[in-house]
Amino acid sequence: MVEPTENMKPYWVAKARLTRILHTQRVHATGLQHIPTSGSGLLAANHLNWKDVLFIASRAPRPIHYVATNELFDVDLCTNMFYQYVQEKLGPRLAPLTRGLCTSLARHIVPSVKKIGTIPTTRRIHDRRLFEGLKQALREGKLVCIFAEGGTSIPGRLRKFKKGAAKVIHDLFGEGFSDIPIIPTLVTGTDKFFLPGRKLGLHFGPPLYIRNYMLDDGKQTIAHFTQVLENSVRRLLNHLNSSG
Repeated sequence: MVEPTENMKPYWVAKARLTRILHTQRVHATGLQHIPTSGSGLLAANHLNWKDVLFIASRAPRPIHYVATNELFDVDLCTNMFYQYVQEKLGPRLAPLTRGLCTSLARHIVPSVKKIGTIPTTRRIHDRRLFEGLKQALREGKLVCIFAEGGTSIPGRLRKFKKGAAKVIHDLFGEGFSDIPIIPTLVTGTDKFFLPGRKLGLHFGPPLYIRNYMLDDGKQTIAHFTQVLENSVRRLLNHLNSSG
């Protein structure tokens, strides 16, 4: 199967639409200066809701390439994923009425996801395609976002970070890419509907470089750097909580 040529137009269209919606929200964003204006960069974020993807993109000054579940690359799988989500929200009696809507939405989203350079993952612990996709995007100087918890978290709390982000950066360091920053990223408020006046937060911490955390053993370095990254995002959360 021939992969579609990368085309960022759907990304810019979606970003423009969401930005208009967010004008009705109370958005507090800090640390935007930490996002590199050019060259490789990896945003390591917490994950509350699928809207995190759109929200982060709405504030970033350049295109972001995301890691996304494999269901978003297949219309049938995507439809089933949306339908299951609707069932959980509306209950089994009302959900069947939305099956057609879920299919239409999937048919619209899947081609766009493929075009904008999204990196697929099957949610397995060791997904080689994910790691290779991330590394290739960073080799090409792209800005990439990964949800470091490996799943959604509870608002106001963080789950333990997976080692994927640190492993990718460590492997690239071994290839000579020693200056790729990882930017700790905290999202708040996206677990709720985007209603007028809703309070949303997006906070970026100072960039981290794995060269500053190298240990003699590679596995220890990855584990150590993962903890440093998690602690950095947790500090953003603690600062937000303490400031009210």
